[in-house]
Amino acid sequence: MKRITTYWLSLIALLLLPLGVTAQTVILEETFDEITSGSNTRNPRFAMLSRWQGNENIVSPKEVYQADKAVYVGSPSNSKVGSFELKELDLSGNAGAFDVTIELKGCHTDKSGFIKVSIVGNDESAQEYLPIKYREDEWETHTFSFTGGESATTIRIETLNNTDGNYKGVYINNLVVSQKQGEPTLVSDVKSVDFRRVNMGYTSVRQVEITGTNLTAPIETEMQGSGKEVFKVAEVTDKGDQHTLLLEFTPTAGQPYEATLHITSGDLALDIPLTGVGVDPENPYGLDPNATPVETLNEPFTDDPLLAGWREIAFEGEVHWQRAIPYDDEPVMSIEAAGSGLKVRSALITPLVKVPGSNYKTALTADYRVGSAKGGELLIKRFDKKGNLISLLKSIIPTEPTEGIAYKSTPLSIPIESDGKDSYFVFEYVGDDSPEDVAERKTLTILLDNVKLSSEEIPAPVITTSLEQIDFGSVDKGSKSVKAIEITGEHITSRITAEVVGRDKDLFELDKLGLPAMGGAIQVTLSGAKETAVEATLVLTAKGEGTNMNATKEIPLVGKIVTSIQEILAETAPVRFTAEGLTIVSDATIALYSADGQLILAGDYRAGDQIRVDYTGSVIVYVEGVAYKGTLR
Repeated sequence: MKRITTYWLSLIALLLLPLGVTAQTVILEETFDEITSGSNTRNPRFAMLSRWQGNENIVSPKEVYQADKAVYVGSPSNSKVGSFELKELDLSGNAGAFDVTIELKGCHTDKSGFIKVSIVGNDESAQEYLPIKYREDEWETHTFSFTGGESATTIRIETLNNTDGNYKGVYINNLVVSQKQGEPTLVSDVKSVDFRRVNMGYTSVRQVEITGTNLTAPIETEMQGSGKEVFKVAEVTDKGDQHTLLLEFTPTAGQPYEATLHITSGDLALDIPLTGVGVDPENPYGLDPNATPVETLNEPFTDDPLLAGWREIAFEGEVHWQRAIPYDDEPVMSIEAAGSGLKVRSALITPLVKVPGSNYKTALTADYRVGSAKGGELLIKRFDKKGNLISLLKSIIPTEPTEGIAYKSTPLSIPIESDGKDSYFVFEYVGDDSPEDVAERKTLTILLDNVKLSSEEIPAPVITTSLEQIDFGSVDKGSKSVKAIEITGEHITSRITAEVVGRDKDLFELDKLGLPAMGGAIQVTLSGAKETAVEATLVLTAKGEGTNMNATKEIPLVGKIVTSIQEILAETAPVRFTAEGLTIVSDATIALYSADGQLILAGDYRAGDQIRVDYTGSVIVYVEGVAYKGTLR
């Protein structure tokens, strides 16, 4: 048996506080200090864990691995559970009552397997526990209390799968088996409970383990303090000396709350402080929806205090953004977790700022310097005036310098959607200097300067063409006519699409349905499938740089499809040429065109009508869809 260290004597004494303190006899102590390989903070799959064969205290290990002054029970890949047994112990004292106290952590960053402790040969003695601390956290201490100890008792410790996923592994550190004494004790596994930030109307649950030994009266609970209405004990589960309390926190307003959980058993009493913060879910940063937005944002932090409208709020840890002048330089806003010993989350919030509409390019710019870059993070967020998150704009996790402050600033430029929504911009710092292990601390120093929101008007997209109309003239039925048009695009970010619309769209074909943003040439083909005066339009569309900034160009397509062209014959034609113009032979609808396709006249005429025409040269007369050629002199 290993000697009892001063550390463990102190720990055992602490576990027995606050009332009913009595001595316990340590029957077995295993610190695992002999294990110097492996890791209990890294992913077991990648930590190069090696199997452990046990020692004088630990026998029959299965799937037990070395993890740096601790063991990992369960396979690194989560495929198997693990187990070991303690050497045979005499636990017959004090009517067979004894404790098994173990330091525990789960195998993942947020998950763990169950640990099960039992007396070999006594299945009813088995107790299970799901760790609430994980591999990157500090160890938690849990005590399993038993009755039924005998002069030759073997204790078995094993892991079980967590039904919420394949998580079988548990890290185990300092293990102590101690014989209970006769005096009553009432202890908790925590000194206080912080529910942290919870949305109004929602319920957060925490579990507290109470160990009561040799109690003479049932355990009773009472909420005390100004915030007692929003805290309650929802459930109490008793298993031997172990009493599990499920605590609930349901805030009704956006404010901090405090209360005390008062636990009694006869003359024994235990008080556990409870804290929590109610958060308005529609406005978690407490932003003012009625603020008057500033027209511009350009903050060099030269004023002390900050310009009106700027705010700072520390969500976690009492570490704040503050104005500083580094190296006798210009003022900046500064924050760092290093040296605080705390988990830190603090937000620097701009005034409400006007954001222009969609015809602008907008960017949030700033300069920043970093130092002590060891995993801390700077988040930049955009909120609307009601406190709703519009977007996480950027996450910055620098990797250098790890010591000191960078000599030069880094320029930051983040595009902002120009949507016309007045906005708050938040620079949120996250760091953690609380772990005892220096390697686990996540620190960062930020020096922030020259925060500015700038906008530039976006030019409108434009499509220009070589023709404002494509005129096909007269096209014989059954034949085709091809025309070309040159197209140019300016301030366009997409392809230029081409489409024919209108009644006679099916009579046209395009050799290209799209062009590059700069433009090009398209050939339009008219097929004479039926006799008609053509009704159709070539539509060109493209997108510009701004949201909903589009360009459209419509080109009319005109022409006429005819059956044939006949020579005017003196006796058979429905019209005759005269010195003045035309004579109508029979009632008809007539259209008269010049040889180059220009309309001279059109209308419904009766037999015998004399039509004066001020034109000389070759013409085409359309009578009821048939074209006749002639000459006016």
